Amino acid sequence: MSAKSNRMIKKLFLFHLIPFTLAGLLICGALIWISACTETYRGSTYIISGEQVRTKGVYDNLIYGDQAELDFIASLKNKNQLTIFGSSEFTDAPLCSYNFLPDSLGIQSLGIGHAHHQCFSILCELLAASEYVAKSKICIVLSPSWFHTYGTNTEAFAEFVRPHFIEKIVHEKSIDNKYKIAIGKYIHEHRNEFTGISNGMAFLKDEYCLAEGNWLDFINASLHKKLVSMHQNSFPIQNIIYQPKLKNMERKEWVADKNKTMQGLQQTFLSSITTNKLYVNDEYYNLYVKDADGNEDLGKIKEIDLDNNQELEDFKLLVDFLVHYKANCSFVIQPINPYYYQYADRNIPLIDTLTKILDKHNLPYLNMYAPTKEAYDPGVLKDVMHLGDYGWMKINYFLDSLYYEHQ
Repeated sequence: MSAKSNRMIKKLFLFHLIPFTLAGLLICGALIWISACTETYRGSTYIISGEQVRTKGVYDNLIYGDQAELDFIASLKNKNQLTIFGSSEFTDAPLCSYNFLPDSLGIQSLGIGHAHHQCFSILCELLAASEYVAKSKICIVLSPSWFHTYGTNTEAFAEFVRPHFIEKIVHEKSIDNKYKIAIGKYIHEHRNEFTGISNGMAFLKDEYCLAEGNWLDFINASLHKKLVSMHQNSFPIQNIIYQPKLKNMERKEWVADKNKTMQGLQQTFLSSITTNKLYVNDEYYNLYVKDADGNEDLGKIKEIDLDNNQELEDFKLLVDFLVHYKANCSFVIQPINPYYYQYADRNIPLIDTLTKILDKHNLPYLNMYAPTKEAYDPGVLKDVMHLGDYGWMKINYFLDSLYYEHQ
């Protein structure tokens, strides 16, 4: 091949083929962008309306359909009602706040949670109800054990952050984009752990990829969306609107002697223990603490890395949201049983960090954590980490004095 031919081929390549290819890529990218940005919002408005059914009790999760979602939204919208978020300490026991306060004082209270219900899923639930969070009475019962995990797991996320909630978050323009990007990041990082990703989840994941400049992931996701849409009409994200009709209870006076009540509950628990000196109820002790040889298998608290702690970052974002939206919020920091757990003092830096964050924002809290046996109040827990009647009554007094006593 002659030198002249080589020059012609180079010119053709440099001045025609490369510009044409780049232009094609830009046009395709623009089309994908426009398609992704417009297609995702197409869809009808879905209205969920009806009577507020739950003014007391607990939803262990929110998989029960529209009524569970409506009751959750109603609890936050109803400024007379208290919404309590927590995890494995939530049971049907009569003295749990969401049972005791309504039954004894006529204070409407709804509990949300079971094991692994942690800061990030709570944040996402509240984001879905962001228009009602201002001045809403909210209490979050924190467990130190959350901060020894890798953050909210995908099973809990799916149970509590329902598809309607995701759609509501996508459409709600008043929500700061940093929260939407945080959800998108979570979905992106856990994408292989979900059994399926809804259109709303995919949209938020794409938002995160775009914000982070992760164009390859965004283009791949958009192309996949376009290929699938060839077989289905569209992938709309519905605009969810909740319209609960609120109910209100009649208030009652608290006539019991508080000190006598507390002393009685503590003594009842202590008297019931016959098998151990760990302040753990007998059934739990025999099932989980005593090994096959009859020896006590005690737990140990590990050192915690607060510089690389996903749950702590989620907690900070949750507090940021509650402060920004002016929620009437409070926190309870649960203890662990230092008679069972060795090195409970290793959590002191964590507890100090949590309380400093809450103090900075002037948020009320009840700190029940005890790093030593001497500091522990026996009976607060019924086992090694779950609240007993005595502990719940402490929380009931805290919540009543904070939200209702002087009204």
